[in-house]
Amino acid sequence: PQVCTTTNQVVGVEALLRWDHPFLGKVPPDEFVTLSEQTGMIKHLSRWVCDHAAMDFVRLNLEGVSLKMSINISPNNLLEDNFAGSMLSILEQYQIPAGQFCVEITETAVMLDPDRVIASIDFLTQRGVIFSIDDFGTGFSSLANLKRLHVKQIKIDKDFIINIENNLEDEAIVKATIEMANCLNVQTVGEGVENYAIVEKLRGLGCHVMQGYFIAKPLPIDELIDWLASRPHQTKLIQHFY
Repeated sequence: PQVCTTTNQVVGVEALLRWDHPFLGKVPPDEFVTLSEQTGMIKHLSRWVCDHAAMDFVRLNLEGVSLKMSINISPNNLLEDNFAGSMLSILEQYQIPAGQFCVEITETAVMLDPDRVIASIDFLTQRGVIFSIDDFGTGFSSLANLKRLHVKQIKIDKDFIINIENNLEDEAIVKATIEMANCLNVQTVGEGVENYAIVEKLRGLGCHVMQGYFIAKPLPIDELIDWLASRPHQTKLIQHFY
């Protein structure tokens, strides 16, 4: 879940992939996602993720909750010729407004082939799909590329958040990132919120949205619905930042 720092309401959810294997137990996503990229299976895996995220979006709407759905896309997906068309077909199939779907990419993904990636992002952005740069601050992309990208959100990496109440350098980096994002009319999301002190610090710095274990751990859709129902004023929510 992703929570607005000013209203404390849930404004979005990020779809995370987890594999609980009957014999291998819980397999970390770093292991099977990397393997799927190396074997070329990432295309099919990403399609599966998008389909299930779309189904969960529809399920939430049937429960009376309208939230932005964020998904993570592999750099390999961005270089596919039919990536944009595949994304639009999923939105059409499940009748999801493009502005309610957010595609998260990493800075590294842009560096693979900036012109090609930016062209794909532009195509989908013009049709209403929202893009977010994940783990912002840990890659090596230039501010020139950030200027070219029509992203509406950047997610400040948890490495800068987790010790922000005790580390002045981390606080300075987060503050500068938020101020830059505000100048570009881009929303900021603080990851790795693990205690109330971090919540207060991000509020004071003007961060728009936060997520982390202090708010909630990743939840299966049924548990997420129960968790949302337990929050005051959360039974019906339609809130847009863009």
